[in-house]
Amino acid sequence: MTDIQSIYAVLRQSGMTETGALAMMGNWMKESLLDPFRKQGDLTAAALPSHQYVAQVTSGAIQKMAFARDQIGFGLAQWTFWDFVGNREGRKLDLYNYWKASGMPLDSAVMQARFAIWELTHKGQYKSLWSYLQTVGPDGLKNAVDRICREYEQPAYNNIQERYDAAVELAARLDLNSTDLPQGSGIAENVSGSDTGPSGDPAQPAAPKEPDKPTTPFWPPRGAKGGPDDPGLCQGMVGCDVVLLQAALTCRGHGCATDGIFGRETGEALEGFQHAEGLAADRIAGKNSWKALFDY
Repeated sequence: MTDIQSIYAVLRQSGMTETGALAMMGNWMKESLLDPFRKQGDLTAAALPSHQYVAQVTSGAIQKMAFARDQIGFGLAQWTFWDFVGNREGRKLDLYNYWKASGMPLDSAVMQARFAIWELTHKGQYKSLWSYLQTVGPDGLKNAVDRICREYEQPAYNNIQERYDAAVELAARLDLNSTDLPQGSGIAENVSGSDTGPSGDPAQPAAPKEPDKPTTPFWPPRGAKGGPDDPGLCQGMVGCDVVLLQAALTCRGHGCATDGIFGRETGEALEGFQHAEGLAADRIAGKNSWKALFDY
C-alpha cells in the first residue's frame, strides 16, 4: 500500500467522509506533495535537505525544543506554528510528542495523518471543522478544501483552486473503496482522535494502545546501505544513509559535517566512535556499528 493510500485510509477510518478526506489530501498535496519527510522550501526530487532534517531530529542532533521553535514547516501539513499563548509551545511540539509516543518513525505518513486527526479532535478551534468533515458530501468538495485551507492550514497564500484541483486529481488516482491498512502493521487500530489523544496535558499525547514495536531500530531502514541487511557503509559513499550516519555520530559526541558525503572527516568520526565502543575500528558502518549507534 502506498503512503497516499495509507493516508486516505487513516482519514476515512477516523470518521471523515470521502469528500472530507480528499479535501484534506488536496491541501496536503500543495503543502508537501503528500511527502511526510518534506522540510519547508525543499521540493527537490532527491529531497536531501529534508532527509537530513529528519535524520537530525531522529538522532537527537536537533532536540525537541529546537524542533518546536525553529519555525520550519515540516511534514504532510507543513506544521510550523509556534507561540507562547498559555505557555504552550505550539503545533510542532505537539507533533514531536505525538511522534515519540506513537512508536513510529518521524516521517511515517500514517503517524502524521493520525496526528492531524488528533489535532482536529482535541483542539477547540477545529471543533466546527471536524464536525463538518464528518458530514460533508460530494457537492461540498470545494468548500471543504476552502475551509481546511483557511481554518487548519492557514497558509500565507490561499491558493484554493490549486488545492481543489489536487483533490480532484487524487480522487481519480485513489482506490476510494479501500480504507484497510496492512494487517500486522500496528497502525490499523485506534486511528480515531479519541483513542490516541492525551488525557491531561495537551502537549503530551498518549501513545496508541498497542503500538508496533520493531525488533530492529527504525533507523536505518532495513535494506538501506549500512543497515542490518547490508555489509556496510564506507568511504566514498553518498546519500541519505550517510546523512543519518553523520547525524548519529554527531549526537554521540563524534561530530562531523552532515553533508551526505562519506569522506575522511566522517571516517575519522566513525573510527573514534568504534574505538570508544570497543568495536573493530575499520571505518565501515556495518551492523555492529549501527546497533551501537542506536541501541543505547
